[in-house]
Amino acid sequence: QDADKSYNTPAGEKLTARTDPDYAGFAKYLGEYELKCSGWANGRTVTFTQAARNQYRITGMAPNLTIYATYDAAKDRFEIKTQKLEGSGGAYLCVWDSKVGNLSWGNGYGMYSHRNESYTAGDQYTLVDNGLWGAFTSYSFILWKPGTGEYKSFGDSRFTEPVFTKK
Repeated sequence: QDADKSYNTPAGEKLTARTDPDYAGFAKYLGEYELKCSGWANGRTVTFTQAARNQYRITGMAPNLTIYATYDAAKDRFEIKTQKLEGSGGAYLCVWDSKVGNLSWGNGYGMYSHRNESYTAGDQYTLVDNGLWGAFTSYSFILWKPGTGEYKSFGDSRFTEPVFTKK
């Protein structure tokens, strides 16, 4: 393991590698999950891989759709926020109050993971509004292109009350 090695600088100073203190918490969320959303007949496999330090790349929510989540080390949770979608020509993953229909692609709005303590067969996470959307509450995500409307080029566009169960 690289964290167990030491290196010398050209000046002869000894440098010892260290493991990122946040990595163990971050790493526990890597891997495959079954994603279920309200209104779906079946769940689907999604994969969390490392995109950068404390950032996940999530694939499998819909064909060719990649979204990103961050790891909050202080609260040991992942968070999915509004984001511009790659290869979409300007569409966004938006927070969506699916109960009344409001949506936003405003910066910083999103939902964080909350472990379902009553689920005993492993790790299951519901998503909870991060509280930054003012008077509105996010329960879901929707793909939306400003000026055009709901963005369906990835197939699915609605992720209503998502639940992630670790495989």
